[in-house]
Amino acid sequence: MREIEKIKGLIKEFSEGVVKHREQMFSDHVVANRFYEKYLSALKDLTSYGAPGLSALAELLDNPRPIIRVAAATYLISVYPEKAKKVLQAEVNQDSRFSAEALVALKRWERGTYLDPGTGMEVRMKTN
Repeated sequence: MREIEKIKGLIKEFSEGVVKHREQMFSDHVVANRFYEKYLSALKDLTSYGAPGLSALAELLDNPRPIIRVAAATYLISVYPEKAKKVLQAEVNQDSRFSAEALVALKRWERGTYLDPGTGMEVRMKTN
């Protein structure tokens, strides 16, 4: 399978995992956690492709589904800060079901931390 096809498959896995995680979050936490692990694994695999994987993930910042935009922006804020912050702030301003998640990502960034797309873990920004 070519790299482009693998990346497309990972984007689909990430998107589907994000949506299904959210759908199950308040009804079945065990199932929700499985979908979290699925989309986190896809995220890590995407970052292993470097710029092509991150660029494909960045295309999700324009996805019509708010939860997918917010999830992508949350993990891409350290890579594409201006675009990701714009997506997150727009969601906060919408006062939607996903506003709280967007606000948390923005506040995390303001205090100097972010979720690393390569690990899914919170890391502190390096200061010079």
